[in-house]
Amino acid sequence: MEFNDANLIIKRNETTNDDYGVYPHKISVYELINEGFVVIDKDCGPTSHQIADNVKNLLGCDKAGHSGTLDPAVSGILVTGLGRGTRLMDYMLKSDKVYICLMYLHKEGSDEKLDEAIKKFTGKIMQMPPIVSAVKREEREREIYSIVVLSKKENNQYVLFEV
Repeated sequence: MEFNDANLIIKRNETTNDDYGVYPHKISVYELINEGFVVIDKDCGPTSHQIADNVKNLLGCDKAGHSGTLDPAVSGILVTGLGRGTRLMDYMLKSDKVYICLMYLHKEGSDEKLDEAIKKFTGKIMQMPPIVSAVKREEREREIYSIVVLSKKENNQYVLFEV
């Protein structure tokens, strides 16, 4: 293992066969726009579909698709595939995800009550999409692998956690 000038760890030096891809620094703007991804920090308000459509129109690519629906009232990261890059969106939809959430509780609670509530939402749970949703409104099973409390403020009424 060695270090280079950019402080990257290089396990071994290999070459790439040009028949199987392109070196990152040789990718053309055309290829980036028609075969790549854009990571969007979606604000509250627009739907995920509107964001993908705006990206498509702004960049002038044939198509754009997002990697999972964020409700209009939710902000967060929305990975958007461009052109041929949309082929990988199905893979990303089915991949595990991590969310950082801020929860406000209407009254004070103990650490024990918070831990009890978190346990109820860990493991396999049933989820119903909201009334206004881009997906069919039917109950579906989801698996929550872990919920980790990162921070608590004001008698546990504000809870920052990772799901």
